[in-house]
Amino acid sequence: MKHRRRESIGERAASLALAALMLFACLPFAASPQAHADATVLEVGSFDALVSLVRQSQTDAFEGRTIVLTADLDLTGSNMDAAMQELGHLSFGSSSVPFKGTFDGQGHAIAGLDYNRALFVPAADTGLFAQTQGATIKNLVMRDAYVGADFRGGVLVGLAQDTRIENVTLINCTSSVTPANNAISLITNAGLAGGVLAGEVNNSVLYNCEVRGGGAINTSTAGVTALGGEGLYLGGLVGTASGSTIEYCRVTPQVDSAGTGSSPT
Repeated sequence: MKHRRRESIGERAASLALAALMLFACLPFAASPQAHADATVLEVGSFDALVSLVRQSQTDAFEGRTIVLTADLDLTGSNMDAAMQELGHLSFGSSSVPFKGTFDGQGHAIAGLDYNRALFVPAADTGLFAQTQGATIKNLVMRDAYVGADFRGGVLVGLAQDTRIENVTLINCTSSVTPANNAISLITNAGLAGGVLAGEVNNSVLYNCEVRGGGAINTSTAGVTALGGEGLYLGGLVGTASGSTIEYCRVTPQVDSAGTGSSPT
C-alpha cells in the first residue's frame, strides 16, 4: 500500500503565503495621491472627479498632462453649494497657478455651471478655467451656464494667455460682469472685460468656436468711462483680445422648438 507523504509545517506555511499573495494581486489597486498627480492622462466622468481635479489645480498647473472628459456632466443636481463653499468657485487654475495642461472634452457637455456671485464680493476669473497659460482646451460643449465676475468674466475662461481653444461650443450661457464697487463706480471703477467664451485672451488662438444664444451682460454705471474710469469691454465671444488669432468662430442665435431664436446679447 502506498502512503501519502505528510505535508511539513514549512510547506503548509509556504502554500498559505503564496495563496495570500495571489489574492492580494487580484484586488483592485487604489492609486496614491502622488500616483494621481503623476498620471499623464486623468479621466473625469463625474461631478466628484471634477471637483477633485479643480481642488488639485489650486497647487498643480497640470503642465504636460491631459484631462479628458469621459461622460456628459449635469451639475444642476450635484452638490454645488458645498463645492462653492470650499473652493469659492468651480474653476481650474488661478492667477498664481494658471492651468497649463490640456483639457479634452471629447465632444461631451458640461451643463448647469452656476456661479451667481454676491454683488459686493470681488471675484475675477470665475469661469470653468480661471486663468490659463500655454494650455489647450478642445472638443467641449457647455450648456445653460451662468457665471458672475467683477472683472474678466467668461464662461469658459477668465484670462487665457498663450492658449489654444478649439472646437468649443457654448449653448445658452451667460457671463455677467459687474464691478464689486458698483455703488461708487463713478469715482473708482477700474474697468471690466467680459465675454461669453472668455473675458480676455492674449497671444492665443481660438479656432472653430461657437456661442449659441445666451449673452454677456453688465449692470455697472454707464457713464463711468467719461468720468475717468477704464473702458467697459463686453463681447459675444470675448471681452478683449490682444495678439491673438480668431478663426472660424461665430456667435449665433439659439433656436427653440417653436422655431424662434434668441440672439446673444
